[in-house]
Amino acid sequence: MNRDMSRGNIFFISLRLTNRTPHITILMWICGVKMSIESNINYLDYEINSNNERIALIEKYLEENPSVSIYKRNVNQKTYYYKKYRKQGKSVSEYLGSDNDKIDNLLEEIQNKNLERKKIKENRKKLKNTNSALEKQLKIARKSYVNG
Repeated sequence: MNRDMSRGNIFFISLRLTNRTPHITILMWICGVKMSIESNINYLDYEINSNNERIALIEKYLEENPSVSIYKRNVNQKTYYYKKYRKQGKSVSEYLGSDNDKIDNLLEEIQNKNLERKKIKENRKKLKNTNSALEKQLKIARKSYVNG
């Protein structure tokens, strides 16, 4: 809690993130000075911009590191393995060979990368939810700044 004794203003900002949705509460008791609301607006703007930069970096990473899967084809009783992923919106298949040992190692590596990718996507979703809540609070703060 921040108390500005010279002006008699009390500002309280709390950020609570749950598993499902972020909740941000700003409680302000204002005694005639808009300066602290303005600093809250600046803080919210900064956080929103910071989250947008993080989201852009995550989206760039996800674009550069697509989700990959391995599939096999049987031709004349021989098994051939292929790696499949998307590049620039198109589906791409790469021939990997027919060596089972090599494929097993590669499959484990791909599963780890796909798991990491999934965690990054979850992080992006949390950032977007946080941004949504921050934007709502910013709207409220701007409204109270204009009306105050």
